Amino acid sequence: MVGYRLLVFVVLLGGVLLVVVEVVLVQFAKVVVVDITGVPSVDASVANHLVQTVDASRLMGANVIVTGLSAEIAQTLVTIGVDLSEMATVGDLQGGIEEAERLLGYKVLPLEELTPKA
Repeated sequence: MVGYRLLVFVVLLGGVLLVVVEVVLVQFAKVVVVDITGVPSVDASVANHLVQTVDASRLMGANVIVTGLSAEIAQTLVTIGVDLSEMATVGDLQGGIEEAERLLGYKVLPLEELTPKA
């Protein structure tokens, strides 16, 4: 089975994070983007779950990019002692996908550059 190179998860509830590790394992993902835009707040349990998911995915060979961290969530993560230096973060989902494409060696080109000239 050919695996996905890039997985994008939009996190609505903390429980979705459990799926990430399973999919990385089964689909051989190289990059996972976890978007938490719209998550109003996190407590220590959810923050710990996020860090464990990132760590487990990295141990299985995937790069993980977390996007959509609000200022409130970032402050909470720092307050409860989460080491953000170990977590790749990007401001928004578009930036996260662009970073994932860069990590995978993809390059977006204008259509004119791809079409043969007569």
